[in-house]
Amino acid sequence: RNYAEYYKEYYLKDEIDERGEHAQLLYSLPHSVPCDHPRIPLVMVRENGEYANTISFKYASRVIHEKINAPFDFHSLRHTHATMLAETGANPEVVRRRLGHTDIKTTLQYYTHPTDTLEKDMMDKLEKMFAHK
Repeated sequence: RNYAEYYKEYYLKDEIDERGEHAQLLYSLPHSVPCDHPRIPLVMVRENGEYANTISFKYASRVIHEKINAPFDFHSLRHTHATMLAETGANPEVVRRRLGHTDIKTTLQYYTHPTDTLEKDMMDKLEKMFAHK
């Protein structure tokens, strides 16, 4: 964190909107300002912690799509993120919460994809398991 106390962090505040309905407000404060609301760790942020929306990624998506001829968009990063977390051995329930899915099946069935690393890890574990017997 090169921005130290100026690094932006995001918080969630429960509110009642103008129609009298429950709403949640996402807002940012500098790291140096204390806050009692729950902190929300965003995945896509700039170097200073500021939220990086999908618009800021459109050019890169187009270049990847055109140069590599691979279907790629901002949403693809969610799948990559989930799969990379699975490769590190992250608990699937933690990944589910991080992605904001209600059902663990969504995370496991649609967002984590088999990779050579996951296959090799599974084979290594099987070999180790059978070597001990």
